[in-house]
Amino acid sequence: EFGGPRRTILLHKPRGVVATAADELGRAGLVPYLRRIRVPVFAVGRLDRNSEGLLLLTNHGELAQRLLHPRYRVEKLYQVRVAPRPHPGQLARMGGGVSLGANEQSGPAQVRVKRSTRGGAVLRIVLQEGKKREVRRICRAVGLRVMRLQRLSFGGVRLGDMPAGEIRALSP
Repeated sequence: EFGGPRRTILLHKPRGVVATAADELGRAGLVPYLRRIRVPVFAVGRLDRNSEGLLLLTNHGELAQRLLHPRYRVEKLYQVRVAPRPHPGQLARMGGGVSLGANEQSGPAQVRVKRSTRGGAVLRIVLQEGKKREVRRICRAVGLRVMRLQRLSFGGVRLGDMPAGEIRALSP
């Protein structure tokens, strides 16, 4: 861990930003946001470049471990716009866990249709794991294309109506 006080920051990561400070491909990363924090921090988990929403940044290694380790079953809530409109069988498969390939299985997900749209739907998905690109892989496994993916909450911390690119310090 870094010296100094423990800090945890909520960032509304915009779409198109890589959740690392340095990117070997020269894509936009976290450096402009990290400069505003002025304390060395690291991302807790990840959101891929095409995803947006709540990303926690901290210098508290024990907290990060508690949030990420599967045994603690920390809930993460995602809002996902998908196409085509899912049928009940697809939603049931997502809820029970699906094969992600290479002997990897997703855990059970809580899936609810928030609203149907022309040719698709907006889903609320709650996961208690954090496998790489898990929401996208679950949707793909049941035949759905992710059009937009946002993380709305992580371990009880909510994004709320914070604009993309904004940061705020969390209390201990």
